Amino acid sequence: MYGGSGTQVAHFMSMFIRPFASKIQLAQAYEVFETALQQAGKANVRYLFFPVITNWEPRNAAWSGRPTRASITVTAYDVAANQQLFVRKIDIEGRSVTLISQSVDKLVETAIKEFCENLF
Repeated sequence: MYGGSGTQVAHFMSMFIRPFASKIQLAQAYEVFETALQQAGKANVRYLFFPVITNWEPRNAAWSGRPTRASITVTAYDVAANQQLFVRKIDIEGRSVTLISQSVDKLVETAIKEFCENLF
């Protein structure tokens, strides 16, 4: 993975869920799902959104013809009910024919924004 990619994804998730939530709490470092769920329970968090980057391919499509790609799997969990709500995959792909390079960060930000807006 690329350094900081997980932090970026967590930031985007919190930024776009914030309008629909009264409180957002981010982990200070990467945690496995079980640990995150345990910490959420201790903090009396109602919902846990757990994004996992499964693919992160920044490309310079302007000269390579290969599009930028990323995939993120998001698990949503109702902590209070001890129930998984859903697992959804977000697939991101830039254009392969372009005159300018597309930033994986911007493509991911746009995709997560759309994902969160469609949740609520």
